Amino acid sequence: MQGKPESTLYYHDDNLTALVNNLFAAGMETTSTALRWGLLLMMKYPNIQKKVQDEIERVIGTAQPQLEHRKQMPYTDAVTHEILRYGDIAPGSLPHATSQDVTFRGYFIPKVSDNGNVDLN
Repeated sequence: MQGKPESTLYYHDDNLTALVNNLFAAGMETTSTALRWGLLLMMKYPNIQKKVQDEIERVIGTAQPQLEHRKQMPYTDAVTHEILRYGDIAPGSLPHATSQDVTFRGYFIPKVSDNGNVDLN
């Protein structure tokens, strides 16, 4: 690409700077949204917060958290995944729904109709 004027290149400095800024801002927004949902749900369910806190204190204590600790904290891992599933982390993303009626572990989950409504009859 040597010898070509910078303005004819698709990825020139201005484009790359804008792209990096967009990626950085998008990453910050989803992270802060996930944290807000986590705080909200922990306040709403203090019994779950206590179980997570107890598991973290039992496994990590006052040490620096390590990736290996995750395998030893299944409850905390499950709660984290549930926060990300439940929370609207990426607005406009695909909704969570079933295409047919499902019974899972004793819980009935109705299908979503073609018009987007849940028929509870």
